[in-house]
Amino acid sequence: MAHNSRNERIDFLYFFLNNVKNGSSAYKSYLLPILSEAKELAEGSRNIYELTPESRDVKILLQEVASEWLFKINVSTVGNAEISELQNIIRKSEDTLVF
Repeated sequence: MAHNSRNERIDFLYFFLNNVKNGSSAYKSYLLPILSEAKELAEGSRNIYELTPESRDVKILLQEVASEWLFKINVSTVGNAEISELQNIIRKSEDTLVF
């Protein structure tokens, strides 16, 4: 399988999600704003031009593959169960993301 930019975004996201699940507060504090902006993007309260540049591609990816998950979560209280659910969503959609 060829490695493309979407694969890289998925790898980056998995790395962060695993570190958050392993209890890293540094990774969680970095991930929460990404989830927050992705949630706002999914809800329509923010557009892609209003996203902060850092990890913009990951925010767009999350909005594309996990918008239903983003609608139902509370970003400030997201825990390991929700992170595992997000990983499952990404895993299930991974085949459709690879060109």
